[in-house]
Amino acid sequence: MQLRFKNTDFQKQIEHQGYVQFPFLSEVEVENLLSEYQTGITDEKAGFHCTMFSPNGDYRRSVDQLIKEAFVKSLTDKIEGAKMLYSNFMVKESGDGSDFFIHQDWTYVNEDKVSSWAIWVPLVDLTDNNGALHVVPGSHRMKNNFRGPGVADALDGLQDVIRNELGSPLKLKAGEAVVWDHRLVHYSPANLSPKSRVAATVILVPEGEQILHCRAAGAELEVDVHEVDTDFYMNYEIDKGPGLPPIKRVNTGSITCAEREFKQLIGRGKKQAGIASKIMNLFN
Repeated sequence: MQLRFKNTDFQKQIEHQGYVQFPFLSEVEVENLLSEYQTGITDEKAGFHCTMFSPNGDYRRSVDQLIKEAFVKSLTDKIEGAKMLYSNFMVKESGDGSDFFIHQDWTYVNEDKVSSWAIWVPLVDLTDNNGALHVVPGSHRMKNNFRGPGVADALDGLQDVIRNELGSPLKLKAGEAVVWDHRLVHYSPANLSPKSRVAATVILVPEGEQILHCRAAGAELEVDVHEVDTDFYMNYEIDKGPGLPPIKRVNTGSITCAEREFKQLIGRGKKQAGIASKIMNLFN
């Protein structure tokens, strides 16, 4: 089963540009989630952090349940075939160290067959100053389908052109959602405001699909692919590995994308103009 928006315009948008945004939570729901986050903080944090990597397993699971309960009604109204895999708060504290690097999210399903999505909802208004999310429209067309901890980065060498030319900021209001395909390239600059930038997010996978986890193997360009259950990511400790044998080991080959290739992939490459160019191409 594929994930699918009930709104056909939203479905066309996520297929074409890799993301779509829309109103999602009410003002009261936003205030409740933000209050729950603030009262649940157990230790001081700096930079960027998210609750799924908290050493407190009970805290991770309570946050997971809290966000899923807040999201379920609106999510069910808008998206078909979705299972909420796990959820967490993603937070940028004030300061230069809260910059989050250019990346694609981990692989969660067999992307040769289906897609998985993230739904991300800020609990404060996003501005130029507090680390607004930036996306690269169309970058979900990249076919590097094995992404995870330690896996070679297909975007190596493209960071400057993405930040300077290709990234688009999403200035969402508190309670608005953005849903993106996990292959979409995205990032966010540092939060230079005096307040924490808090967002709630849920990982969405198609109902009934096998859940996967990819992780770099010993040799360069090799990736171990693990089949995991629905509780895996709530118990996962990234520094210790998955703790189970892989179902297969794949060699990704050279996945680094050149600037020209990347721009063509996302529809930003230069097009040859005029009949003269077309005639020259025929002879060449």
